[in-house]
Amino acid sequence: IAVHPSLSDDGHGPMGKIDIPSLFLTGGADFLTGPQAMAKLEEDMMMGSSDDGDVDSSTPWETVRYAKIGHAFSNWLSEGSYDERADARSWHSMTTFLEKEFGLIEYETDVPDEQVEVVNYTDGMDGNHPLTGYVSLPEGMTEGELLPVVIILPHDMSIYGGPGQYEQQRATQVARDTGYIGFVADIYTHDLFDFDCEASEVEELYHSNITKYLSRIHAAVDHVKTMEGVDGDKIAVIGFGFGGSGALYYALSGEEVDGSVKAIASFHGELAHVANATADMTAAAAPSDGSAWDSGTTGGGGDSAWDSETTDGDSAWVTEDVSPTWNNDPTTRRRMSDSTHQPQIIIQSGADGDAMEDVIKLEQTLIDMGANYELTRFSDTKDNFTIWSDGNYNPRASARSFDQLGTVLNEVFTATASDDGTNSPEVASTGAPIAAPITKSTESPIASTVESTESPVVAPITKSTESPVAAPLILIELRFPTTAPTDVRTESPRTPTDQPSSDFSASSFVATSSAAGLVFATLTMGLLLL
Repeated sequence: IAVHPSLSDDGHGPMGKIDIPSLFLTGGADFLTGPQAMAKLEEDMMMGSSDDGDVDSSTPWETVRYAKIGHAFSNWLSEGSYDERADARSWHSMTTFLEKEFGLIEYETDVPDEQVEVVNYTDGMDGNHPLTGYVSLPEGMTEGELLPVVIILPHDMSIYGGPGQYEQQRATQVARDTGYIGFVADIYTHDLFDFDCEASEVEELYHSNITKYLSRIHAAVDHVKTMEGVDGDKIAVIGFGFGGSGALYYALSGEEVDGSVKAIASFHGELAHVANATADMTAAAAPSDGSAWDSGTTGGGGDSAWDSETTDGDSAWVTEDVSPTWNNDPTTRRRMSDSTHQPQIIIQSGADGDAMEDVIKLEQTLIDMGANYELTRFSDTKDNFTIWSDGNYNPRASARSFDQLGTVLNEVFTATASDDGTNSPEVASTGAPIAAPITKSTESPIASTVESTESPVVAPITKSTESPVAAPLILIELRFPTTAPTDVRTESPRTPTDQPSSDFSASSFVATSSAAGLVFATLTMGLLLL
């Protein structure tokens, strides 16, 4: 496990087969882990996982990057470098990674039966275009209770039932296992009737007309705010595949992101489309009106990422009446840093699904925007890695990506307004500034914990009096219990009162002092080497 390592983009490469699972936790603003160094790292890890030199990432590895974070972010003794949030999130990622490697958990698949109701709504910005969605409510929801809502942008839709079964099952999972409301949005169901073509063809139209895609997402956000039981100030937008691209288009729209949307997540979001659509969206010299983006080429082959007339030749899209709000004028796209509202953006990507070149392009755009993002890459992982019925389904990547989402949702949905008007994340149960999103919350029951009095780990932000370290002498006390608990982590997460599960389980790791000791030893040696 490498925490803010110093990497090089011109190293000699692997000196033999890499057969040890590895995790790399880096800062997006760390000059020692720049884009080319990360690309070289991925290349080395892929090549080193195979004896014959073919790209074969059978040995699991993972990289995580935290926006706006520099070097030494976990070293609380490093003044000016330490970042409490990045430290806590990296600690959680590390401890859950070790759960699997220490044999404390296994990832299994438990697909829920969809329990949803049909919701008909319209896109008012597109002539009240009809849309068909689905909603799933938590069991035991009481009258007058207001809950956060997670909007799911679907991977595919059909003329027979709108958004697919997979998204309905995920909405059910959201409601059942987090206590939030799950809502599946519609993008192009009725377009399949209008254009009489395949879903893939309609998707390309949306990739080449991002304005229309954004209109559909805004329609979903506007609709859920009117739904009974929804806390209109606590919304998340997540998407899979085609929907994952839409989530990123929405995130990159800057000030068009509704202030109620606190988190945006993309799972295997076809990053080539997004990277191409934003390739030329470099931060411009800030004009007096605050605009900061130039238009770019589209993922679908059009002339402008924000040009409503770029439709790959489909005249029906050109002639539609579009409000001036949706005129694709790039001067209306502003840097996120120019706005007080900055949602947390999560990007979950497979190393074998999205090319590193596209990842670098996207991350540069996010950096230029001043966005708050977290980008994770999973080894031996292709497109559609969260979709249970797909041949590329990867239980490990799916479980870990949803766990990261769960911790962020717990954080942003328990945030309170600070004196400066921004959202300051707090742990709901204590009201203390957030250290790690692993505590139970009565408001948002997304974070389960392991009931353990032996050696709980909250966050690496306090000095330990039990195992003092005084350089150059290292004193580490390890205690090993006679038995170690085993947790079978399923793809269908359990309720917050159960043992932690894979998806949406912001679990408190280290149920045994042996694991805590080894974690402490790992970090201690790493910091001393630094």
